[in-house]
Amino acid sequence: MIRLSLRALSLYGKKLTNAIRASEQTLNMHCSCPPGQSCNVEVNELPGRRFEVLVTRPGPVIESYDWVRQAPSVVGKYQRLFERRTSAARVRDSLAKIVGAPLVRESGTAVDSFTDTPNIVLVDSFVLEKLERLIVGCQVCSPNAEFPFGRIVSRAMRSTTRKTHYMLERSVNCPRCSREVTEDTGVEVDFGR
Repeated sequence: MIRLSLRALSLYGKKLTNAIRASEQTLNMHCSCPPGQSCNVEVNELPGRRFEVLVTRPGPVIESYDWVRQAPSVVGKYQRLFERRTSAARVRDSLAKIVGAPLVRESGTAVDSFTDTPNIVLVDSFVLEKLERLIVGCQVCSPNAEFPFGRIVSRAMRSTTRKTHYMLERSVNCPRCSREVTEDTGVEVDFGR
């Protein structure tokens, strides 16, 4: 779970912080914090339309990407500065990386996301309708069905954790032969649709 704190000085800053607030649900899907713990995210506009983003995780992460670790007195605190007129998408993508980064265990190894508990995500009808339009055929009716449908769903949901399982709000059927498509069913897709 992510807690956001946003401060803007200019109109541009308000647009950027509003876009970050609008993507809060997406960021929560990336969050790798153990159950009962959360990340604090502060986005502050600095003079000159620059932005400072501070992220406080429950502990240190294995890979901090392009984020700078703050003083050792605050374990799990990272900072990144974004230059003048950065885009909200760039800030959001960078935030998704740091909040989704695996945490370090006391022994120095990675904390597996939610240890033994899988991350279960509900895929709503709107997303399923979009994905259904990409399917050309399934493993029964198409010799080119090489991707498991679960991988297509994972790509659409932008999942970063290995243990994510998807619950489909409704069944998905192959447009060619009308058979039900599950996470494990191989499908042929046309991403140009």
